[in-house]
This record gives sequence, C-alpha cells and structure tokens, in this order.
Amino acid sequence: MAPLFAHRLVLRLVWLAVLAGGAALSACGGNSEAQPSTAEPPTATATATATATATAVAPEPTRTPALPSGKPTRLRIARLGVDAAVEELGLVNNQLDTPHDQRNAGWYGTYDRPGVPGNATFTGFSSFQGTPGLLANLSKLVAGDELAVSLQTGPEIHYRVTTTTHYEIEALRLGDVISPPKRPATAEWLTVITSGTRFSPKGESLDFYVVVAERVP
Repeated sequence: MAPLFAHRLVLRLVWLAVLAGGAALSACGGNSEAQPSTAEPPTATATATATATATAVAPEPTRTPALPSGKPTRLRIARLGVDAAVEELGLVNNQLDTPHDQRNAGWYGTYDRPGVPGNATFTGFSSFQGTPGLLANLSKLVAGDELAVSLQTGPEIHYRVTTTTHYEIEALRLGDVISPPKRPATAEWLTVITSGTRFSPKGESLDFYVVVAERVP
C-alpha cells in the first residue's frame, strides 16, 4: 500500500471514529447541547363510553279548571237578548236599591252570590222614563229557558228557569223571594225580580214579576 494512501485511510478511519464517538456522547447527554426531541409524547386516549340512562318522566299533573269565584260581572238571558253589566246593590233607607245605570242589571250583594249554595238575587228596570227597560220582557221567560252569570274569575255559571210568577204588591213577600223557604240547603238558585206594568200616581210599582232559576249541573 502506498504511504500517502495509507495515511489518508488512517485519517478517514480516525474521523469516522470521532464522528461515532460524538454521536455516542450526544446520545448519553455529554458536553454537547441536547437536541430537542421530535418524537411526540405518548398521549392517553380517553375513550368515552356512552351509557344509556333511563330517566323516568313524571306525567304532567291534570290542571284543575278554575272555579267560578268573585262578584258577578254580567247577566245574560239569551231568550230576551239581554247581555248586561252587573252593579252591586244594597239597601237604601231599608229598601232595595235599583241600578244607577238603567242599562245595567243589579245584584244584591248583601245576600247570596252566584256559584255557591244559596239564592243570588238580581233586578233591573222593566221601564225607564217611559221607555222599555232592560227587563221589560222578563214575564216571557218560561220553564227551561236559560240564564248565565259571569263572575270575576272562572267560567260562566248557567241556570235554567223553573218558575215565572206574577205578584200583586199585596201578595209579594219579599223575604221569601230573597230567601225561599223551600230551597234545598245545597241548591244554587238565581232569582230575578222586576216591576210589572202597574204604577201608583207616585210612580211606585204595584205589581212584580219574579223568575226563579236553578243552576245547571
């Protein structure tokens, strides 16, 4: 082997050895700077397992219909075409008051109200200053005709006529009209009273019509 070629071969072998040693040092964390690793760290893979959970759904509670309550607000009598607002009335000089607006019906709040056992008593004008009033045709109601009352809350209350009676003033016992002695304790009645067609020179009523109705179940 030629000396020059042998020298070059030795140098090459030495250089390869140096490279191998440097690589080994680098791998062992020697004096050479550590190179950042390009290998991605292992990642924990969370596997979500869907668990079907049966949830008991409670049925919606049955809504209880609102019960009629409060004071009456309207009186309707289909046969007569009456659909009137209701005024609350009382006593004036120990006498039953009359509606302050001739277009309205009146309810005597001193006594029973509609919607509970008792006898709710209503009134209205049969005539007013020479013209027909709200209840001018009350005498035409017959058994089976219906009346309806609206209260402040809840549905309408319906009644069915049982009697229509004409009274001369001498025969009218107003206490019995308002609190009928023959009404069963649990019955819900409605009574409508108005003047008849006869009047005294002073304008006082000499006869009356009284309609009694019972609540429709």
